Amino acid sequence: LGPGVETLGKLIAEGRGATFDLIFVDANKDDYDRYYEQALVLAKPGALIAIDNTLFAGRVVGQNMEGLADWQIMFTEHVKRLNAKLHNDPRVALAMIAVGDGITLCVKQ
Repeated sequence: LGPGVETLGKLIAEGRGATFDLIFVDANKDDYDRYYEQALVLAKPGALIAIDNTLFAGRVVGQNMEGLADWQIMFTEHVKRLNAKLHNDPRVALAMIAVGDGITLCVKQ
């Protein structure tokens, strides 16, 4: 238990890199990029990294933006940046599933 970035960092420090078959990311959006980078270290080649909320209620494409609180706008920007990074990342093969709030499946190369 504890902040996810710290927990994942401890797993890496313990030498658990390239040992996980599946990693599911669904936490505070401002740390999504850090979770993703840590997940890449922890995942073995061929492992699945699933990232939840990558459509973020349509906000990542400019829908449902009226009346949002500042934190919602900030979280939307974090998810948008991660989506762009994933799209251009040769370390993974991608598939986005447009169900619910969106989930992106990354297979580590």
